[in-house]
Amino acid sequence: MKSRQVLQGLLFIYFVQSSLPLENLIGKQVKPLPDPDPIFNPYPTPDTGPYFDLHRTVNVTALKGVTTHLVCRVKRLGNHTVSWIRIADTSLLTVGRYTYTTDLRFEAFHSPHTDDWIVRLKNPKPKDTGIYGCQISTTPHQTHLVHLVVHEPNTKIIGGPDMFVDVGSMVNLSCVVGHTERPPSKVTWLHNGREISFRGPRNGVSVITEKAEETTIHLLMQGANGRDSGIYECVPSNAPKAQIKVHILRGNQVAGLQTNGSRPHFFFNTSSRMSLPHLLCQLLWIHVFPYLARSRYSV
Repeated sequence: MKSRQVLQGLLFIYFVQSSLPLENLIGKQVKPLPDPDPIFNPYPTPDTGPYFDLHRTVNVTALKGVTTHLVCRVKRLGNHTVSWIRIADTSLLTVGRYTYTTDLRFEAFHSPHTDDWIVRLKNPKPKDTGIYGCQISTTPHQTHLVHLVVHEPNTKIIGGPDMFVDVGSMVNLSCVVGHTERPPSKVTWLHNGREISFRGPRNGVSVITEKAEETTIHLLMQGANGRDSGIYECVPSNAPKAQIKVHILRGNQVAGLQTNGSRPHFFFNTSSRMSLPHLLCQLLWIHVFPYLARSRYSV
């Protein structure tokens, strides 16, 4: 018994007086942990405490006026709490199941015995676009950033702001309506302020609608003539209107036109009766002539 106590005393004196670090004495190099980042804090790791389920906590794309949700899924939360903050102004939005912001459009939502901590945003607006943080009350805090983008409904007519069509050709206007909750219930085409449709008064008019993630409405008019020139407007029931100016050109010549200070718009005949050599010559004229002109005047 005494010999054991003497041995322990000798070992204690050796460790105290030794200049070697303790980790070297036990054959193991101990490296200090790096300081955690205050925003993207990786600690605690999934093996040691609460953590974000990044498969569920994702960025959000919303539509103006349509209720959306920011979801934060936290595993093994334990006695900690989850808060939502708006990074732009560091506003505290929610803590647990309670809403703290005075903006009544934001509301905390959590179902018992689930891992999802949700902010419900009613009537989102483009100004709500930004970065939001879901924060766990560990020491230090863990924060995961969620990007919210709020889109407004938009309408565009392909090929605008001007379109040039040869007389006798087909006029094909395509109006694309995007970022709407549902396809427009009605889309009206106007020509110089007057409605135009397959019912008349112009003959040879067709309207074709394609409904997908975006709604595309085609206005087709056969046998273009001078009276078809003017301003065409596409007016959806649930999005802003868009317009395009159509120019009906006479003859088969190529016209280089300048409109509203924009870059020149080049036109060639779209008739199906055009011969292949003629078509190739016009394509060369469109793509090669502007380059040669720039080279000549830049010398």
